[in-house]
Parts: sequence; structure tokens; C-alpha cells
Amino acid sequence: MYDLAQLDSRAFAEEGIEVDILHRETGEKTGIKIRVQGADSMAYKNAMLDSARNAKKDQTAEDACMIGAKIVAKITLGWSGLAADGEEIEFSYDNAVDMYYRFDWVANQVLAAVNDSSRFLVNAKAS
Repeated sequence: MYDLAQLDSRAFAEEGIEVDILHRETGEKTGIKIRVQGADSMAYKNAMLDSARNAKKDQTAEDACMIGAKIVAKITLGWSGLAADGEEIEFSYDNAVDMYYRFDWVANQVLAAVNDSSRFLVNAKAS
């Protein structure tokens, strides 16, 4: 008998993973680590639902970028090693929105990890 709880993707997505942010040109680790929930988490599903409910017919590309930043911010649990303009950025939802909007390449790396369910199965092996 196989216990499906061993692959409870929602539970693992809720727990979250740490994403190492890579330099956008060299691919080397930057030292920035961002902890996020996965695409199977209720936080992600609710963020997507909220964005769909609030979508405007005449939205601009800027609006779309802000919506994306808010979605990623809603599933971000924390970070370390993150600074901009020489100042450390303290984690908060508002700071996350600002950071993801300004540095969309970071948001793209985080979203790639969020949508890779195999990254969350690491939590299954640790259980």
C-alpha cells in the first residue's frame, strides 16, 4: 500500500523552500536566499484568484508587472542577504512588492522555483 501523504504537495508547498538567487549574467550564487511557498499552496492559489478578480480590461504592461510582483510577494515568507542601493532591505510584504517590481529578474527566478514541484519534494524526503 502506498501512502499518498508522502507526496502531499500542498503540505510541502505550504512549508516552502529556500531559493538561492543567481547572478543574472554569470549564474553564480549571489548570497541572496528567499523563502517561498509553492504553487500548490493556498497562499499562491489565493494570490492568483485575487489577481484574476482585480484584473482590468485596459491594464497596462506596468499594471501587469505590479500584479506579478504582488503575487510573488504574497508567497514570500522571508529572505536574507538582500540589499539595494547599498542598504539592506528588511523583509515585509510592501518591501517584497517593491523589490520584485524593480528587480523582476529576481521575481522570475523565484517563480521558476515556485512552479517546479520537484523542488518541494525535498521536504517529502526530509519527513
